[in-house]
Amino acid sequence: MYFGFENSIKNPPLSIVIAIILILGLDLIGNLISKNKTISEIIQSVSNPIFQNVVISTNLLILVLFPIILFKFYSIFFLKFFSNIIFFFGLLRIIYLLIICKKIFSNFTSLRKKLPLIFILISYFILSLTPITNADSLGYHLFVGNHILQSGTYPTDSIYFMSKIAGSGEILIAMGLYLGTEQFMSILQFSGIFSLTGIFINLINKNKINILFFFLVITTPVVLFFATSSKPQLFHIASNILAFSILVFNKTSPNSNIFFFKFLFSSLLILISTQVKFSFNISLLAFLFYTLSLRNIKFVFLIIILFIFINSPILIWKILTFKSSILDSIFSPIPKNILGAQEFFNYLSGYGSNNKINIIFPRNISEYTQSLGLVCLIIFFVNKKIFLYQFQASITGIFFLIVSFYFGQFSSRFFLEPLLLLTIIICSTTPKFNNNFFFIIFKFLTFMQVALTIVIIWYFIFLINFNSFTVETRKNTMNSFAFGYSLYSWSNSILPDNSILLTTHGSVSLSKRKTIFPDSLEFINFNLLDEKTTMILEIKNIKPNFILLSGTDNNHLGIYKYCVGSLYSKKDDVNNYVTRNIFYPKKKDNGYIYEFLYYKLPYCLKR
Repeated sequence: MYFGFENSIKNPPLSIVIAIILILGLDLIGNLISKNKTISEIIQSVSNPIFQNVVISTNLLILVLFPIILFKFYSIFFLKFFSNIIFFFGLLRIIYLLIICKKIFSNFTSLRKKLPLIFILISYFILSLTPITNADSLGYHLFVGNHILQSGTYPTDSIYFMSKIAGSGEILIAMGLYLGTEQFMSILQFSGIFSLTGIFINLINKNKINILFFFLVITTPVVLFFATSSKPQLFHIASNILAFSILVFNKTSPNSNIFFFKFLFSSLLILISTQVKFSFNISLLAFLFYTLSLRNIKFVFLIIILFIFINSPILIWKILTFKSSILDSIFSPIPKNILGAQEFFNYLSGYGSNNKINIIFPRNISEYTQSLGLVCLIIFFVNKKIFLYQFQASITGIFFLIVSFYFGQFSSRFFLEPLLLLTIIICSTTPKFNNNFFFIIFKFLTFMQVALTIVIIWYFIFLINFNSFTVETRKNTMNSFAFGYSLYSWSNSILPDNSILLTTHGSVSLSKRKTIFPDSLEFINFNLLDEKTTMILEIKNIKPNFILLSGTDNNHLGIYKYCVGSLYSKKDDVNNYVTRNIFYPKKKDNGYIYEFLYYKLPYCLKR
């Protein structure tokens, strides 16, 4: 078994080439699916299908593979089989594109008017080719993806809580790692941006809306954060917006057959997203609200049946694996019967900015990509005309925003989807704006946001992309921008190959030794622990013989002060607190590796 995602990836730039081929493979499969007359009619009501090919094929792939991986039904075989099939389709797509490239260039004149739009898309695409440096991605996302690739299923221990909030999106990470690419998920995130572009182009062409709204959405600062992450979130935000758009733009009777298929298609997209990330259940709640507003009982029954069909595998798996109740499995991302799980759930629910205004307008430039920017101002465009023209959709959008406020994490990432939905609703009414003072100021600020975002994108492209095309330059880039890379590079270089490591640093996927990260201990009252506690038994069965810590000489042992033996190695200033945010304050501390006396658990743990 290989530990550490870097053991699975090819050297640059081959890793990038493989990722692009995979995306092209998904594009071709989606293209073949969208040739179905009904699906084509559904998609064409909101977008040119070419923009939605990857969304269609990826959702289908997740729907098929997720139960197979959960129950380990020849899971590694099917994972590799589908990966190879997609890669093969990607090669076919390249051949096709080479054949028609002359036709593409001959249409260049017609594309000149869209050059600003194309330039932004190309900028995001190039940015998505960067190595993975995001902390969460280097933590549980890649860890779970690698675990799926190596074991064929999801982690079932009660040691690493963050790994339990992973969903079906990590299967895609595993497929990328199998073929040797780390950029697959970030390019897939770009496919989400591409999907949104298709919806807005449709609005621009049909409703003659101001292209300003597209630029407002596409340069939202938090989109920049998603574009270089392995978080499978932006892609499914776009997928959900496609689902809502199909119903918002619907011009057929709710009693018609085509509306039934539109509703079915949209329901599947929304429900599949709930398998990817638990927070998308808020999207499902908004979708259910819209369904109820249709006042047609058959659609309520349909979504209930689909919910049972799609959610049964994960619910059964949770009940069998963790002995949790049905209600617990539905309403919590992690089984609450595990010691400390309720405290962890409370932590997740309370995560976010303490200062509410910061998610709209950042306090300083270092927080720019954690903010929503001017897209928040879209609520001021909601007026009487929009309510009359799109009453059900408008109420749904506002309901979505309110529910996200009360039940979601107070973070810009969790408000992006309802604000995008409101933007789509406003644009569907063909809004006309006079050049009043408010709109002139709004226009000026939007262009400022566009300019700033593009400058930041290209700064990172020159700083990171162009310095990551060889093994050595990638290593330097990771040292400079990847959280925990320098610390784990050091531990990987000095620990014996057969060592088992307990780490206190969250970027656990960087470790090339068998590694456990017991973040669960942060949420547990040690007085409740004994030798028979499940997570203690699990740690003792794994038998970690080393522990990796960071800090200063006077403050690094933490809760493990009485659990360590002799100091194995120490290195000064090896742990860099870095991100790709150049404005974020950087600091360093020391790295320490001790012998770990696991047999003393749990009584050696002290706060």
